Amino acid sequence: MRGLPERLTRIEFTTHCVHAFSHARRPRAPDEPRRSILMRSLAHDAHEITDHDLSILLTGEWRARLTAAWLIALDRRTQFRDQLGQMLSKAVVEKAAAGYSVALARFGTPADAELLADALRPDLLNEQSLVVGALLHLDADHAQLPLTLDASGRAPSLGDLERFKGYVGQLCAFADECMNDSPG
Repeated sequence: MRGLPERLTRIEFTTHCVHAFSHARRPRAPDEPRRSILMRSLAHDAHEITDHDLSILLTGEWRARLTAAWLIALDRRTQFRDQLGQMLSKAVVEKAAAGYSVALARFGTPADAELLADALRPDLLNEQSLVVGALLHLDADHAQLPLTLDASGRAPSLGDLERFKGYVGQLCAFADECMNDSPG
């Protein structure tokens, strides 16, 4: 994450986020000390980072924005709601859109569902599934909008929709577990 202040590069933000995504579906077991360390570290970073530093990360490249979105999601920094919604609605093949979607799902209000619904577009490609999943996680009524996943107009099946919702639910549960296990 070049170009960021040293205080932000000292913490291994990107590594934490990548591990969070890859470990989110694995059940917590006593023999997984690395997962526990990761969770404590994520919670610590989410509590300790300032709003100013999050704002800096949100202006960086996609890894920095994804990291900021996850830290915002973990600590439920709702003051970033409108900015994340705007970034999500402007995203085109944006790898950080997954983080924006999870953050809005964690905030959990009708306003967040509206922001997610406004961002439903086929040009998000792979990220569209997380936008849909986050919307379903929050508000199934909004998710009844005509949905397409790609430019060819392929609509998701009911099984796809349940899978998207389940995955976002798992990510939100992982975030809850991180923050509930932290001394905060």
